[in-house]
Amino acid sequence: MVRWAVSLMVVAALLVGWGCKSSGARQTTETAANAAENNAVTQTAEVKTQSSQPAQAPRINDSNAPTMVFEAATHDFGSIDPDSRNATQFKFTNTGKGTLNIGQIQSTCGCTVPALDKNNYAPGESGVLKVEYHATKHPGPISKQLFVPSNDPVNPRIELVLKANIVLKVEYTPENLRLSLDKPNGGAQPITIKSTDGKPFAVTSIESPNNAITANIDPNATASSFTIPLTVDTAKLRNNLMGAVQLRITHPSIDVISIPYSAPAEYETQPGSIIVRDAVGGQVSEREIWVKSNYDKPFDIESITSKNANVKLLKQEKLDNIYKLTVNIIAPADSKTMFFSDALIVKVKNGPELTVNCRGFYSRQQSRR
Repeated sequence: MVRWAVSLMVVAALLVGWGCKSSGARQTTETAANAAENNAVTQTAEVKTQSSQPAQAPRINDSNAPTMVFEAATHDFGSIDPDSRNATQFKFTNTGKGTLNIGQIQSTCGCTVPALDKNNYAPGESGVLKVEYHATKHPGPISKQLFVPSNDPVNPRIELVLKANIVLKVEYTPENLRLSLDKPNGGAQPITIKSTDGKPFAVTSIESPNNAITANIDPNATASSFTIPLTVDTAKLRNNLMGAVQLRITHPSIDVISIPYSAPAEYETQPGSIIVRDAVGGQVSEREIWVKSNYDKPFDIESITSKNANVKLLKQEKLDNIYKLTVNIIAPADSKTMFFSDALIVKVKNGPELTVNCRGFYSRQQSRR
């Protein structure tokens, strides 16, 4: 009995020992697996973190590159005369270690003309950019830019600035002459010319188209101010409704004054021309033409004719001092070109002939025929 009890105790002890070893082995295995998994996750996170960093471009060594340096990037001409030419220079030096190559210089207007002796400059070499600015005829401050491109990696496009204040040293009024065919002497007002710097000058001549506008001038008289009455020949003005009066003077800053003039025609048509698009041979297009007096005077139409017989008058209505014409425009059916043309001539009784030009363009289908 005692032996049996001892045997049972030995067996139980062996079973307990084996169970403890098995549990420890499982724990050791699980611990190792968890450590390996954590290590793998950490490595994966590190890989992802490294791959998410942006790639940096390799830095370029500019130690042998050129460097373009201007002594001044802005030049102010100060007060200048209108329509005058003004020159200056922008000096520069290649302070880098490479050859400086200058490209085509650009300006913000055609009034600024740059010039270089050459385009390539060795390290330490200096150059001059010559610039001429042609001032406008209008007074006031101006600012113009020049852009100098080069192979300088730091400043590949350098901006230069020109400044000035255009000052009129001779003023005149009026700046525009608005004339009329039904007023005495064309309704012209005298022209006044005055030097703002007080310098005396002479008015040597006056010119206009067909001498429609003239004046009595003493070319030997000098003063700092002139008032010049004008004489208008309305018969000549009728044939030269637009133009300019040019006065030549001897002031040091300006030698010609040009004053534009205009006068409304006695009669006009609206529209002044007609265009027919996508025309088809034989097709009829209806249009309205208005004939009026710009001076609100009564008038009569003597005749209406078509130069090429493609425009037909349908109706003529008189409304006060305005005529309303309704016409048909017939596209020629036998035309071998892509367009056709005609002219409607309206003759005013005891007045001029008014011409309404008509032009038509055939449709693409018509053109293929």
